[in-house]
Amino acid sequence: MKLVPQDNETLRNKLDPFDLENSPVDLKELKESLVEKMFEENGIGLAANQLGYPYRVFVIRGKNKEESVMFVNPEIVNQSEYTVNRQEGCLTGGLEDIYAMVKRPDWVTASWYDENKERQQRTFTEMTARVFQHELDHLDGILFIDHCSKLKLDRAIEKRSKIKRRREKVSHVE
Repeated sequence: MKLVPQDNETLRNKLDPFDLENSPVDLKELKESLVEKMFEENGIGLAANQLGYPYRVFVIRGKNKEESVMFVNPEIVNQSEYTVNRQEGCLTGGLEDIYAMVKRPDWVTASWYDENKERQQRTFTEMTARVFQHELDHLDGILFIDHCSKLKLDRAIEKRSKIKRRREKVSHVE
């Protein structure tokens, strides 16, 4: 399984709700695949469409694979008016090593279905709230770079070039 590039159509379109009555895939198997890829890529969240699956589904990393959580048809039902500016990155192809500040609500109350098709609702704070919002954006065809000004994005891309050059120097030494 390979991460799709940032211009992939599945990644750039708002996805329709997952059909819970007539599941196009087994949710438990999909969760296992998403969690496996997320851990393989050392990510903290992964949306199904980042792997080309047109499903309104994502996972967030837990302490281990078993404690990672699947969100099917997630939505925000309430959110903080107070926003926090924090650095974000993304596993999506072409966005590797790009990090930029993104302003998001401090907390969110979310509603979703789990892999057993049971309705869940919880309030998330801090990093979990941020990851939830980032992954939900993916399902709406939005990438974190879409929240950035051109100047901010240009600077982040410039920094990525420096990171790549440093990596190349280190790999030549080994």
